[in-house]
Amino acid sequence: MIRNESALARSARHEHALRSIEAGIEAAHPRTVVESALSLTDGLLSVGDEQYRLGEFEEVLVLGGGKPAGQVAAALE
Repeated sequence: MIRNESALARSARHEHALRSIEAGIEAAHPRTVVESALSLTDGLLSVGDEQYRLGEFEEVLVLGGGKPAGQVAAALE
């Protein structure tokens, strides 16, 4: 993820800091957030603490906005 990691990682402390930064960025990535908040098992959609039986709906619409909207939509597909 960090393109010039080898140039920046001049010591073990720098390497540790870079790994921590990468982990934080990955944890905040829209795909990671969607995958941790949503699950679909046997037609049961879980969103946080809520659950929905998808068979009870004709369609499900997802609305979104902002910079991460495209990445969230891709993660939902």
